[in-house]
Amino acid sequence: MVKVNILKQVENQFDLLSKSHKRIARYVLENPQKVPFMSISELEIAIGVSAATISRFVVTIGYSSYKNFQKAFETIVGHDIIAFEEFRKSISNPSDNVLLTEINYGIDALKNLYSDDLVNRIDEVVNLVRESDYIYILASRTSMVAATYFRYLLAEFHRNVILLENKNDDISFTLQHVQKGDLLICISYSRYSRLTYDIANFFKRRGARVVAITDSNRAPIALLSDVLLCAKNSEMTYTFVATLTLINALIISIAKCNESSSIDQFNLQNEVAEELEIYLDKNKNTERGTSV
Repeated sequence: MVKVNILKQVENQFDLLSKSHKRIARYVLENPQKVPFMSISELEIAIGVSAATISRFVVTIGYSSYKNFQKAFETIVGHDIIAFEEFRKSISNPSDNVLLTEINYGIDALKNLYSDDLVNRIDEVVNLVRESDYIYILASRTSMVAATYFRYLLAEFHRNVILLENKNDDISFTLQHVQKGDLLICISYSRYSRLTYDIANFFKRRGARVVAITDSNRAPIALLSDVLLCAKNSEMTYTFVATLTLINALIISIAKCNESSSIDQFNLQNEVAEELEIYLDKNKNTERGTSV
């Protein structure tokens, strides 16, 4: 069957549908974000028609099964499960031991993370970091959590690390300095942010290199990247466990390139922290029973 917009298909056939099929069509047109994640029984309850009627509707529209019908909707809203649906799945999970369930989901994600190809790509990123004058880190919405963590760690080993944040539209003041020799590391997960894509495209036009950390080689920023790092997180829950593990591996690999210098940098930072008394000193008035 020729791939066309499923919403357009339903709209074009709407007037020819039976009364019950129109009821289904109206629901899916109004809720395109939900349909890919609903079982046929959930859709049955939501609309108030039988599963058999839904199955006949699917065939009438031109699909061999409900599963294929759902996949057609996924091409509209994104191939991967959005954060809201991951949360919904987690909340609906019948397990009473939430902690153990989440740990197991995280373990599964980590088991699927490793590949020899990813190891080689990490080496490529390390070389780009060493060659770059300025390193920009970019993400939007929930992915910003990982970007902030990455910037904090990378700044330990590289002086010119900039976290791009679109606060009050002042990001343009930072971007005006981007040039060839700079590096953008962008993090983007489904549903993919247009802002992240547009800025990555801007870096490419300026002649800078782009590293993409994302969940699929079909992700929009994957097409713009010089090096693609795929770190797919669990589809059963909302987590960044694979992404953060990949970031840790990148940071350690960067530090190991010049181990003595990295250790010296850590020591220097600790000295400054102690001089400024940034951390609580357990030997000073914080122990129980110590008089002031």
